[in-house]
Amino acid sequence: MLRDCLQLQVLNFNGNPVGSLLDLERMTGLREVRLRNTGLNAWPEGLLCRFHGYRLDLRDNQITTVPETVLNAPPWVNSAVALQHNPLTAQTLEQLEQYRQRTGIRLAISHTHVVSAPRVRELWVEGDSTEEVMRRRAQWQA
Repeated sequence: MLRDCLQLQVLNFNGNPVGSLLDLERMTGLREVRLRNTGLNAWPEGLLCRFHGYRLDLRDNQITTVPETVLNAPPWVNSAVALQHNPLTAQTLEQLEQYRQRTGIRLAISHTHVVSAPRVRELWVEGDSTEEVMRRRAQWQA
């Protein structure tokens, strides 16, 4: 039934389990696909051979690999794809880093990394005068 919605432009299943039966191949009108936290463990069927720009949110799923078709697509195809917070394999992360170096597009590599709160405090006061360190520590505790 869903696959017959050929003119649908936005599909939002965020937070809903969709399983592996999701096939978007016939839905050629899609411009935005939101599949965040849906339990997907693979790239959705029907999106592998699309070569028009669309927004695709695959964050917070169980995807471990990215198909070669995606990695070989023109950069503008993947410019609005979000893949962060998936348990990607080390090999996939390396492929994504090579893709980023080649195209400038970050599919799954976050711009930031996690730093502990004590380390953040150290970085915040690092290199300041004793008086400034004391002021900032007091401010941190407030």
